Amino acid sequence: MAEYWDLYDENRKPTGKTHIRGMQLVQGQYHIVVQAWVYNSRGELLLSRRHPNKHWPLYWECTGGSVTAGEDSVTGIIRELSEEIGIAVSPNELRLIRSVRRKNDFLDEYILKKDCDIGQLSYQPTEVIDAKWVSVTSLRDMFSRGEVIPWLDYIFDYYERYILPDISGTEV
Repeated sequence: MAEYWDLYDENRKPTGKTHIRGMQLVQGQYHIVVQAWVYNSRGELLLSRRHPNKHWPLYWECTGGSVTAGEDSVTGIIRELSEEIGIAVSPNELRLIRSVRRKNDFLDEYILKKDCDIGQLSYQPTEVIDAKWVSVTSLRDMFSRGEVIPWLDYIFDYYERYILPDISGTEV
């Protein structure tokens, strides 16, 4: 079954058109992509491992994906978290920390503080094969070994700006 995306102009205004995933986007057409960095009360980050049949096979990443037609950004990331790793989230648990226009999409990045048991997660079979909590030190080591999708290294700045103050009890 085809996946449809709502299309937006360069100012993120809806065009009223939809796009079929997998088709080439025309210059000036954008869709919305979401990502969430989940962290727990110990300051560990939740990573999921990509399915071997996906682009960037077996790499570790945060949860995310494309917002489908009729969804907004928050609804999209709630769906992605539920579908990919089985975490139920309410909108007020999410914190949008950045929205940026890229070549053909608007990327909305969220953080979410959630203590959950890895053993209770359920993986979307075609997307995710594993998940784990990692310390920021372990994550740095994983990046240096090339185990994490390379462009996700901005998490270290986010960790210091948003996550570390939260777990240490200081204001952001």
